[in-house]
Amino acid sequence: MNCKKIIILSLKLIISAFLLYLLFSRIGLKTFFGALRELNPLTLLFAAIIYILATYLSAVRWGLLTFSKVKTTRLFILYMIGSFFNTILPGIIGGDAVKAYYLYRETGNPGRSIASVFMDRYVGFISLMLIALFAYPFGASYLRDTEIEYLFPTVIIAFILGSIVFFKFRIGSQIKIFKDFYSFFDAYQDIKQILPIMMKALFLSGIIQVMNMFSVYLISTGLSVPIPMLSIFLFIPLIVTVSMLPVSISGLGIREAAFVILFGKVGIKPEISMSISLLWFLSIVIGSLPGVLFYVLYLKNEGG
Repeated sequence: MNCKKIIILSLKLIISAFLLYLLFSRIGLKTFFGALRELNPLTLLFAAIIYILATYLSAVRWGLLTFSKVKTTRLFILYMIGSFFNTILPGIIGGDAVKAYYLYRETGNPGRSIASVFMDRYVGFISLMLIALFAYPFGASYLRDTEIEYLFPTVIIAFILGSIVFFKFRIGSQIKIFKDFYSFFDAYQDIKQILPIMMKALFLSGIIQVMNMFSVYLISTGLSVPIPMLSIFLFIPLIVTVSMLPVSISGLGIREAAFVILFGKVGIKPEISMSISLLWFLSIVIGSLPGVLFYVLYLKNEGG
């Protein structure tokens, strides 16, 4: 790992640690662990299983978007490996980069491999925003007259503008790998069945997002503080969005702060909100553990 990457990783660790320190200072460790003791361990296991099932559906969606003959089981293995790197080894090697690299080894096309990983993420984010758009008219009262009232419309507008700039101006298309990257999107226009494919991908994405949101509800129920599903549909897309900002380790600290702020609007106590956030992350960590085995077996089968 080069010096620049070490500095960036260190800064992310500092930010995550600082935010968590502020939250624990406000809540108190005793109160926090008291809330955690309420959870049945089986609830965490069920949430991890839901994550694995959602990952399999993500691999099915990725298969639709690669336009390749790579089997779903193979893509699922790559997805689990990517999840392992994203969650267990954050900041060392990006999980999406791992997925793109190993898909390239399967297909021999680096640009299209990167583009399919990007498109998989992009379609997933579209479905997340659509769920929030559906919930917003019914849950806008949660945010009315608060400091974050206009956060969701801002996120939607930024996403639309960013998409237009990215696809319209094709930044970096003069470089070969980026040229191959953008040619992938040209291929979308040449395929007559692209609309059914995209609809299937969006449908799968919707199921995946709802499964992830149900995990949050499951954990909150396990803590005997069930959160209204409407607020979950509205807040989780915002929480996921801010957690994606590359300023912390796996969103730690930022995600927990967002949970405390947003779910505080529906009367959830800070220690409960933080517990749900950390337990949700822990369920993802547990669900990502098979990626370690898949990674070792994949390297063994491929000869490194």
